[in-house]
Amino acid sequence: MGLASHGRNLAFQIGNPKSRLLIRVHYCSYKSESKKQEDDETVREICTILKRSREWESVLSSSGFPKKLNPCVVRSVLQQHHQLFGHAHGVLERMVRTRKPALEVLDCVVRCFREFEGSDMVVFEILINVFTMGGWFYEAADVFLGVRSVGISPRLECCNSLLNELLKGNRMRLFWKVYDGMLEAKIELDFYTYSNVINAHCKFGDVRQGKRLLFEMVEKGCNPNLSTFNVVIDGLCRSRAVDEAIELKKSSR
Repeated sequence: MGLASHGRNLAFQIGNPKSRLLIRVHYCSYKSESKKQEDDETVREICTILKRSREWESVLSSSGFPKKLNPCVVRSVLQQHHQLFGHAHGVLERMVRTRKPALEVLDCVVRCFREFEGSDMVVFEILINVFTMGGWFYEAADVFLGVRSVGISPRLECCNSLLNELLKGNRMRLFWKVYDGMLEAKIELDFYTYSNVINAHCKFGDVRQGKRLLFEMVEKGCNPNLSTFNVVIDGLCRSRAVDEAIELKKSSR
């Protein structure tokens, strides 16, 4: 996935050169004066709530603000509250749930992140996790790949969580895209990454790859548990490599 800037548009390129999806996202600056004034007023009201109310979450939820949220408003709130990211995260999460385009949200957050030194990278993980937990797997993967394309890597825990949810949802094309993105970013794999990938290989018929990764896991000191061995053993049995499964069972003791 790549990024390109064209005037007031941000272009996201997804896929290989022969099959490429180009998504253009309008910058926040392209809007009418009345809309800008409306957004500015929303930002002022939200910032006042965040500063003065300890119950800001319930106040925001019970008000009409969720309907007024858009990437431009959230970006302004993040800018004004980059020292209070915990509060701003709540606003960001509510905006994501309004189902604004994922890449439009990501564009605003990336630009805000780069404008302020010391900004918390966890804001990108919130985007990924909210989309994932909402079952919006394509959006979650798009955000992960979009973040990667601008040189930002989510933490391993976030990557593992996304892989696990994609595997449980049988979204294997997205699963392998995310995994490939992790390898390209040279993210160090841990027990949970290996377990997810071994499960994916064995679940969908490539038990040899699963077994190879199991031994790679051992060599790297990730210490697979009995459950991980059993996944590969079960895969070998289903592929009628019973003798091989028995040998692996012995070595797992």
